[in-house]
Amino acid sequence: MAYDLYVTAPDHPRPAEALTAFADTVNRGAVPGAADPDNPPADRRLRITAYPVAPSDGVLTVAVPYQGATETLNSLQNDAARRTVRLTDIGGRVLVETAGGDSPFRMRDRAGTVHTFVDATTVRRVLAEADGWRPAGMVLSVSPADDPTGANYLRVGIVNRRWTVHLRTGETVRQLADLLDRAETAATVVDSYLAGDVAALEQLSWADISMGMVADTTNRWRLDDSAGGLTVTSEAEVREAVTAGFAGGSTGDLDWLQVSDQTNPGDYITADRHLGTQWCVMWGHGYGEERYWRAVVDSPAAALDLLLAWTETPEETFLAARDWELVVDE
Repeated sequence: MAYDLYVTAPDHPRPAEALTAFADTVNRGAVPGAADPDNPPADRRLRITAYPVAPSDGVLTVAVPYQGATETLNSLQNDAARRTVRLTDIGGRVLVETAGGDSPFRMRDRAGTVHTFVDATTVRRVLAEADGWRPAGMVLSVSPADDPTGANYLRVGIVNRRWTVHLRTGETVRQLADLLDRAETAATVVDSYLAGDVAALEQLSWADISMGMVADTTNRWRLDDSAGGLTVTSEAEVREAVTAGFAGGSTGDLDWLQVSDQTNPGDYITADRHLGTQWCVMWGHGYGEERYWRAVVDSPAAALDLLLAWTETPEETFLAARDWELVVDE
């Protein structure tokens, strides 16, 4: 499986030059897909399938192999945002949005889109879109543009259908002591952050949730699916989110759904359509790159039961209660 990414620069003042520069960056940092994925050169950080890449007719296509796609996609998004180059995937989903121009901040929304232009209007539009149904988990995260890693940020999310705000500076992570009822109140906090109004932020009541202080479980679980959907949810609402994601709406067309534990990076479970009506369920650590456990079940309901049980059951109990096959990647 691969993600085909289409890098375009229609709003850039010199699109041809922008794409050529972006292609040079990709080629300098690329590890071809055929190379040993576990032993890339130390100075290479992008894993791509075709190499080298070059723009053609105003479009630069970069094919990314499934293995290691998350890290490569994040790097490509950061590079595109710094150059205000629009980045979309093969399905037309926008990964970097540059239509508004550029600003000192970057914003990532719950769909994974990076916005290079962030102002009060942009923030309120994203919050308004989520306000009607209030999905659990992160709604948007704003970071300084000169900190592409996102180590420092203001993050707005939803827990128990109310708004929560997190602020990270260095190693300190703080959360508004009270949940908010209105999206406009959360937007006002973001306004202060964008304006650099430290005094206004300090006047708010914060609780320290830094590492070793209080466990932050409001965005523990991440759900990805084959339709390009992304959901981040809390411990309290993970059952509802997984059930809705796997069995609700248009998900009859899904080929797979994966749940990842963000408090233990690399811990995951995936239900993958198998031989028509069957489902193959795989789970483990390190995203299964070295070994994972596998079971084939006969119905979507059985696959859903395993997905839910994995989020609620201690690992030893989960493993012992079922007949799992251990698969080792040699």
